[in-house]
Amino acid sequence: GRHTTGTFAVLAERGMSMGPYPELQVPKADLLDYKEKGPIHAAGSNYYQLLNACGLCLLAYFGPCAALPLADCISSVTGWDFSMIEGLEAGRRIQTLRQVFNLREGFQPEDFRLPERISVAPTMGPFAGREVDFDVMREKYYEAMGWDPYSGQPLKTSLEELGLNKLAGKYEKK
Repeated sequence: GRHTTGTFAVLAERGMSMGPYPELQVPKADLLDYKEKGPIHAAGSNYYQLLNACGLCLLAYFGPCAALPLADCISSVTGWDFSMIEGLEAGRRIQTLRQVFNLREGFQPEDFRLPERISVAPTMGPFAGREVDFDVMREKYYEAMGWDPYSGQPLKTSLEELGLNKLAGKYEKK
């Protein structure tokens, strides 16, 4: 676990841009509607995985690199005709591989919980009395990633889309 993996999604759910590409623009979410946050967190996760795979520092991204045309940079360095759509798919592939590894090692969706100090309703402030519905948010995130919303297992169609066909049915812990 890392404290930085949700950074882009948190920015995006508040209506801030994750980057200069249309694929990274998402509508501002109602902070209390956990059903609509899943796709936002999936997009943020995919972009974070791409950025991380490029070896770029997340802190620099919030400074002068915030408008970094990452897909264009990847194209320039590799000589590939690379788009942000391909970049987000690469990020999704990375995150799905991480999920498959966790499942193989015996982790289940219920193993991923918010700490109690975050999951209990605050007693004061603008969110007093309101709990985070993490179960709904996780289910919607799993759906947006192309995983079963309850088991977290990537759907066979998702594995095929990502070129991970060989993993279909092979990640269950033996």
